[in-house]
Amino acid sequence: MAQPIGELRRAAAAVGRGHFRVRLPDDRADEFGDLFASFNRMARRLRRARAQELRTARILAWGEMARQVAHEIKNPLTPIKLSIQHIRRAYRDRREDFEPILESNVE
Repeated sequence: MAQPIGELRRAAAAVGRGHFRVRLPDDRADEFGDLFASFNRMARRLRRARAQELRTARILAWGEMARQVAHEIKNPLTPIKLSIQHIRRAYRDRREDFEPILESNVE
């Protein structure tokens, strides 16, 4: 009885260290076989959950990077937009100082 308990202890320690591919022999026709099969299912579920967690973290990281890139692109566009609006108003209002306004906004 000590050998199966030792196997289970070592496997549990491995899973605790993040080694989710550990597998116990579940071909026994006793309670340890049932216990080992349950342990194997648990380790498999933990492995899948960890993989999903890593995928989610990658998706979140890409989303954050996209948000930052969009912010960096939008920042210089704001003054450009304001300059164009200023030029359009000056043109629409047929301001006499349109040429200097145009020049100062294009430089």
